Amino acid sequence: MSYALAAATLPAVPLVAGARRTLEVTVRITILTNRVLLDEHLRAYIQRRLRFALDRFGAQIGTVAVRLADLNGPRGGIDKRCAVSVNLPACSHVHVTQLDRSLYAAVDLAVERAAEAVASCLARRRDLRTAG
Repeated sequence: MSYALAAATLPAVPLVAGARRTLEVTVRITILTNRVLLDEHLRAYIQRRLRFALDRFGAQIGTVAVRLADLNGPRGGIDKRCAVSVNLPACSHVHVTQLDRSLYAAVDLAVERAAEAVASCLARRRDLRTAG
């Protein structure tokens, strides 16, 4: 069974910028799939993982795109790919790709690596501003 390329744009996700602040920021999340069935459970899982990982960055996040693919189809193996792209208006574009046997594991690792890359990019930007 194969699935055609499908896209889903989730409603804007409210992120709370910092534990002490009450400012809510919305982030547009787009999910593209290739040979992967995107059901409500997977969609909610991705949204929850992104919210947890990117919540601390608040308004510094522009848009997020998640691309899911099953590279080998029913043959199996380490063939589930999750690519996460984060647009940072103040910085640059962060792109992370992760392969795993499980789609959920690929999502977990890609989102975690994307959050680390966003933190690194914003830290470099902050260091450049204070040094100059």
